[in-house]
Amino acid sequence: MTSTQSRASRADTSQVGKTAEEAFRHAMRCEVSDVRSSHVPANAAEAPSVWAGVGVLLAYACLRVALLWSVPLNSDEPQHAHVAWALSRGLVPYRDVFDNHAPLFHLLYAPLLAVLGETPDVMAWLRLAIIPLAVAAIGLTMVIAGRLWSRKTGLWAILLLCAFPPYMMEVGTFRTDAMWAVAWIGAVAWAVHGRWTLQRAFWFGVLVGTTFAVSMKTLLLLSGLALTWSFVVAALPAAQRPSLGASFRSLGAALSGAAIVPALVVGWVAAKGGLAAMRYGVIEHNILPDVGRTHGIPWRLPLMILAIGLLAFVVRKVIAGATDKALSARRCLVAGSAVAYTLLLLGIWPLLSRQDLLPSAPLLALGLAAWLAGRRHPAAAWLPTGLAIAGLAWVGFGHPPWENRLAQEHASLADILATTTDRDQVMDDKGASIFRMRPFYFALEDITLARIRRGLIKDDIQQRLLATDTHLVWARRLSPMDARFVAANYLPARDGLMVAGHDFGWLHRNAVETMQVLLPGFYALDATSGPGQSGVLLDGSAYVTPRLLAAGPHALSVAQAGRYALVWQPAQSLLSWREH
Repeated sequence: MTSTQSRASRADTSQVGKTAEEAFRHAMRCEVSDVRSSHVPANAAEAPSVWAGVGVLLAYACLRVALLWSVPLNSDEPQHAHVAWALSRGLVPYRDVFDNHAPLFHLLYAPLLAVLGETPDVMAWLRLAIIPLAVAAIGLTMVIAGRLWSRKTGLWAILLLCAFPPYMMEVGTFRTDAMWAVAWIGAVAWAVHGRWTLQRAFWFGVLVGTTFAVSMKTLLLLSGLALTWSFVVAALPAAQRPSLGASFRSLGAALSGAAIVPALVVGWVAAKGGLAAMRYGVIEHNILPDVGRTHGIPWRLPLMILAIGLLAFVVRKVIAGATDKALSARRCLVAGSAVAYTLLLLGIWPLLSRQDLLPSAPLLALGLAAWLAGRRHPAAAWLPTGLAIAGLAWVGFGHPPWENRLAQEHASLADILATTTDRDQVMDDKGASIFRMRPFYFALEDITLARIRRGLIKDDIQQRLLATDTHLVWARRLSPMDARFVAANYLPARDGLMVAGHDFGWLHRNAVETMQVLLPGFYALDATSGPGQSGVLLDGSAYVTPRLLAAGPHALSVAQAGRYALVWQPAQSLLSWREH
């Protein structure tokens, strides 16, 4: 390479670095025209009032209500509802009902499940109960903005969140991630709301411990925070860096606070006799190498390391150029930790999902809003509003509020509740029947399915169906072997249900057929064509009313031709062919 080419290459590299640095500086700089020492906008007349913020929160709450039914149900939602219901019934988490999440979310929502009772509208009510958490997340984001930037920056951040459809789709669903995000953003808001003291460090730890008791993914959040904190401390002048002793004292206070909530939760589970099962469900079950959609993508880790290095470079440059380095450090810590978490998530986390961004998206939007607020171009003031309109239009057209996309699950759950009692079990994938126990202990989520394929979990679903006299199946994730078993011994019913029974098909006049009943119970004869039940003999005697059949062989003889089936009597009305 010639010297001229070398200089050109260095110039290009320098230009890229300057571009990234300039963008971050716009978001993180501390100018007298932007923020006073009290963190109140200098031009108070132009700052949005507190009532404007309240109006935004109310409007956002109404928006979430409008999307309550139009967002399709994710299979995780009834799984969480099922676990919370089981706890409301006094069952021991992990020991009596499978779960691979931290328990605090289910413990807090268990009383609500007890109050709601067995209703097919349960998921709509639970989504409604999530709305306060969704509103709290953006409210706390505005608090952080008002403390470190301005109220206007906070309002712009909310608009930018509305422009991000994945966030809008996920934040209102009944999942642990909604509470997890609020707990983390609340911890960040508390940390920046005043002077850092040992007392503040302790209560910050309590909030982080609460976050940890909701989701183990808090480890990634803490890792991102620790990385960014090290970058910030390294960028500060030596005189402004916290001493080693002060850092350790703060760490000790935070750790002591962080231990409280997890210790209480784990202690409660241990007192109930579920500690060993909890260790498996929360830790061991989730640790499975080479699993997830991102497995086998070799460039993830190198790209993550490169991006984290760029983040460290930008943080150092921004703080070096700031007039108020303490305020700039806090801003970098808030926005930079969200960036670092997202990079770690994309770089090393095996199972990626959109809800993983719930704790970081508001803080990322805050950083972007701060950058836009520092731009001089007139269009910058209208960009958040324009993007929000476009994003909400995208969500609205794709998920019109007048469409009820919970209707099918509602109908299936209503059928299950109408045909079973709380003593009956229903074979579902992950807890879709909510108010009924599953004969197979494990939920058929991605990690469970991977463990079954590798022989790490025994697939004894067929044996469990027989051992528990399970007459209803509502599952789409069965293995081919289990699916064949269900198809051979259950009849298709409406709304995706399968009912125990036997379809004889079309029988000719005076035909005699035998069947093997695997599940004892009351069975009804269903004649879908022909003369009905006249002239039908079941085990040699005339069939008149539904009959209790024991497990074993049974014989059916008919006098007239037609299509005949024996079906578990409580669910006879659900047979799909009855609707045609």
